[in-house]
Amino acid sequence: NSKGQFGNSTSDPDRNDNGGSNAVAFTRLGSDTDWARVSIGGGNWVIATKTDGTLWSWGEQASNRGGILGDGNGSAHNRSSPVQIGTDTNWDIPSAGDFHNQCTKTDGTCWGWGVNSSADQLGLTVPGGTRDRKNYSAPVQMGTATTWGAGSGALTSDGKMWHWGSGYSNAPWNSTFDASGPTQVGSSTDWISLSFNSASAQMIEKV
Repeated sequence: NSKGQFGNSTSDPDRNDNGGSNAVAFTRLGSDTDWARVSIGGGNWVIATKTDGTLWSWGEQASNRGGILGDGNGSAHNRSSPVQIGTDTNWDIPSAGDFHNQCTKTDGTCWGWGVNSSADQLGLTVPGGTRDRKNYSAPVQMGTATTWGAGSGALTSDGKMWHWGSGYSNAPWNSTFDASGPTQVGSSTDWISLSFNSASAQMIEKV
């Protein structure tokens, strides 16, 4: 909890690898009972949605994280308790990455914020167009599609799977080395869920 990532209004510089006791038992975060979904990014920050459709974040925003907390402040700072991101009430599925976050809305749009460097992590560039490569400290919509669904917005309601960003390490799901905008993975239309790790590997289920 050295960066306030527990969200309990405290920060403890003592670390478990130095004999600390930060997380010896489950500790409830506040008294709210309307949390819906939560996603942990990079180990030091969290994004979450509530049942009322609001979006929240807390934890660390390091100097190289480009606005990862999404609160409009691009400088390095920590938040030890949840802060609401914007005022929209139609946020749906949050997905925290290693340098960026994405969240879908109930209207099927996909939004992202944080680092959007040479890897084009936010997928804002239409393939063949001018790359964006700007960091964002508040959510920005990814394209105009309204069919994005679960799993970091990489699935659409028609069962197709998409990827974007850096394809380093010869990403196995597509032979394209780099995709600055959404690019379909294969031709299957029966994907239902997936997840990512920091190296962009995916675990995938089919119907």
